[in-house]
Amino acid sequence: MNTFIIVVVLVLSITIAIYFGTEESLETAITTFLNEIGERGDALTLLISKGRRYPSRMHLLERILQEKEVPKTTGLTAVHFAAIHKEHSVLDSLLKHGKFQRDAKVVSGRLAGATPLHFALSSCMQQKIAVSRDLLRGGLMELDAFNLHEGMTMSPSLQALYTAPGSTAGKPVSMSVVGDAVNHWNNELILRSDLLSEVSISSTEASLQRTPAHFSALCENIELLNIIKERASTKSVLAKQDKLGQTVAHYLAAKGNPAYKAFDYDKKDILGRSASDVFLAPPTQRSSVKESTIQVGGGWSLGNANISVTNNCDIDVVQGELSPDRFFGDYLSLGRPVLMKGAASSWGLKKRWTRDSILKKYSKFEVEVGAIPYSSLFGMESKRVTLGEFIKKNMSEPSGSKNYVFHTFGDPDDGLTASVPHPPKFLKGIPSSLLRSSPGEPQFKGQFYLGTRGTGAPEHIHSDAWNALMYGAKSWWLAPPQKSQFSTTVPPGDYKPRDGLFYCQQAEGDILFVPSDWGHSTRNDDTTVGVAVEFRFARSFL
Repeated sequence: MNTFIIVVVLVLSITIAIYFGTEESLETAITTFLNEIGERGDALTLLISKGRRYPSRMHLLERILQEKEVPKTTGLTAVHFAAIHKEHSVLDSLLKHGKFQRDAKVVSGRLAGATPLHFALSSCMQQKIAVSRDLLRGGLMELDAFNLHEGMTMSPSLQALYTAPGSTAGKPVSMSVVGDAVNHWNNELILRSDLLSEVSISSTEASLQRTPAHFSALCENIELLNIIKERASTKSVLAKQDKLGQTVAHYLAAKGNPAYKAFDYDKKDILGRSASDVFLAPPTQRSSVKESTIQVGGGWSLGNANISVTNNCDIDVVQGELSPDRFFGDYLSLGRPVLMKGAASSWGLKKRWTRDSILKKYSKFEVEVGAIPYSSLFGMESKRVTLGEFIKKNMSEPSGSKNYVFHTFGDPDDGLTASVPHPPKFLKGIPSSLLRSSPGEPQFKGQFYLGTRGTGAPEHIHSDAWNALMYGAKSWWLAPPQKSQFSTTVPPGDYKPRDGLFYCQQAEGDILFVPSDWGHSTRNDDTTVGVAVEFRFARSFL
C-alpha cells in the first residue's frame, strides 16, 4: 500500500475516531500510522484531523510539510515544531509513543544542538505581537501561528487579558503585561511536557551557541530562569557565553532589566563589556534644542514653504553612516537605537522618489492605503489604489489626508523600490550567518511609505529595522522593551508621551535604527517619503 493511500485511509479513520469514537480508537489509529509512516506521520495525521478546530494546527502542518525535504538525519521532527507553535496536545500525543525524545537535538545545520525547549522559548516576541494585535482587533482569539485556545486553559494571566473589563476595547496594550502572560503560557507548556531535562537545559544551538537560558532572558522570563537556576547541576549553565561572549546577564541588562544582577557571573563579552557596562539607562536629552526651518524637497512641500525641525534627540546621534564594525558593536549587538544624520542623503532614491518622478514613472503602481500601516491587521479599513490616484486625491492641499501609503516589498526589483540598498553599507560587513530569515520569507522585509502631515504609525514592535527618510521630517517616540506598547492611535500634534520614552526627530537624509522589541510610534511633521526595512539579527531568533 503506498504512502498516499495510507494517509487518506488513516486521516478518515482518525477523523471518525475523534468525532464518533473513543480515545482508544484514536490512539490505535495514530499508532498504526506511526508504524507505517514514521515520525512525521503522527503529527500530520493528528493535525489534519483536527485542523478545522484550530487554525494553528494547519499552520503547523504547513511548516512540517515545508521541511519534508529535510533529511531525517537532521533530527528536526514534529516535536520541535509542536513546541514552537505551542501545540501542547500535539506535543503530548507525540511524546506518548516513545519514538520521540523530549530532549532530542537537531544534529546538523545551523539549528544543530537545538532541543524542543529551545524551540518552545524562541517565539515569545512573535507570540506577544500576535496576542496584542488580536486584543486590538477585539479579542477574536484568532492566532494563526499559535494555539491560543490551549494557552488560555494553561495560563490564567493570558485568560485575564481577554476577560478583563475593557480589555478588548482598542486601548493600548502593554507589552510588559502581555509578555508576562506569554511567559506564563510558555512555562506551563514546558513544565507540563517536562521539557526541562538536564540535557535540554545545558544544550547550545550551533548558530550563536545559545542555551535555553539565553532565550529565557530574551523573553525576560525571570520565573523560568530561576527554575533553571534551581534545576541545573552547576551554575555554569547560567554563566555560559554565546558566540558574542554574552551571558544571560548581558541579555537582561541590555533590555534595562535590573534582574540581571541575580544572574551576573562577572563575564565579559568579545568587546570586553560586562553586564553592568551594557545596562540600558533611562532616557536623557543628549542634544541641545536648536530649532530651525527647512523646506521639504522633491516637490512634496504642498504649499508649506518651511517646517520646523530640531536636533533634539534622546538617542545617540552620529554624523554620516556608521562603519559595520561600529554599528554592530555599539548598537546591533546591544539592541540600542541610533540616528545616522545625513547617511542617506546621496542615495539614488532621492531622484527616483521626487513627486514628478513618481507621477511620471509609477503613477499606475498599486499600493496599500490605510489610516495606519497594515490597517487590515487591526480590523481597520484599507484599500489598494495607484500612486497616481493617491497623490491626486490626497496630496493637493497642505492639510493633506489622514491616509498613509505603506507598500510592502520583499525583493527590490519591483521598479519603485529598485534602488533600495540592501544591505546598506553599515550592514554589509556583518556575516550573513548573523542575519536570519524565516522559512519561505526573504531575509528582509521592506516598506515604501508616503504620508502627509499628521499621519504616522501607532506604537508597535517588530524585528530590527532601519528607516531612511528621503523627504520631509518625522517625529519618533521610542520605548525600551519594558515600556513598550501596541496601539492603533497615531500620536496627535499635542502628544504628551508617558515617562520613559526616547524622543527623536528624523530629517531628510537621516537613517534611524530601531532595535528588535523596542516600541516605536511616529508622526509625520510634514509630507514624508522614505523606506523602512525590517531584518532579523540572529540573536533575537532561533
